[in-house]
Amino acid sequence: MLVGKPLLYLIALEQHPGRADAITELGYDARTPSEFGIGAHYVNLRDERNSGRYGPYLPPDDIDEAYNEPAPDPGGDGFWRNLDNQLDRAVTQGFAYVELDNLDTYDVAIAEQCFDHCAQRNLKVFVKNPLLVQGSREALLRHPAAVLVVVEEECGDPLAMDALRVRADKLNMPVRFVSYGSIDDWAQDCAATIREHGMLDMGVTHSPHGEYASSEDILLPTAPPATGERPTVTITTTGDVQVIVNGSPVS
Repeated sequence: MLVGKPLLYLIALEQHPGRADAITELGYDARTPSEFGIGAHYVNLRDERNSGRYGPYLPPDDIDEAYNEPAPDPGGDGFWRNLDNQLDRAVTQGFAYVELDNLDTYDVAIAEQCFDHCAQRNLKVFVKNPLLVQGSREALLRHPAAVLVVVEEECGDPLAMDALRVRADKLNMPVRFVSYGSIDDWAQDCAATIREHGMLDMGVTHSPHGEYASSEDILLPTAPPATGERPTVTITTTGDVQVIVNGSPVS
């Protein structure tokens, strides 16, 4: 259902109508999926409200300093209560997809356990910034609950993400690059790389208004061929370009 669909990455918003042709991810306080298209819910592996209810906590770090969101220690009960409370809320509200933010605070082994908790509730996972997570990152994409990857600025690029898809044997797993701010140079660079290399099911959006309070399409993702086989590009001696799928040229 996600193939070829752009991602409206709107985690600063509680509600948005969505788009029939798109995936719309809403923030921590969302109560219902978007009316149109596919809905996803943001889940924070850190203490979103700095409530003090999910201890013990890991030592403060740069994210805690910037966002005032301490990190529950996965060795304690509070970490899992924080996760399970959010997952149960997403299920009750009718969401089928969740993104687990701040995966890179922890390692792959903990991330996989978090994905297991999602799978137990039949929730599918958007994998956030997998290239920052310590451990065998391929395992994150291989997990049965993982269905899409979200990559932020300075957290990866199309070439590195495509290489990770290949190593994970998830050649066409959807990847969505998201950024925010007054300058979209990184988003434009990602789009240029994707076009140059003909990468499939990679899309790029930018939020010029706030930290993910809006979403503008920079590059719409190209869906893979129906056969699931990746096309190859051949450049002839005359400079012509041919796209080959299943051994046959495609016009």
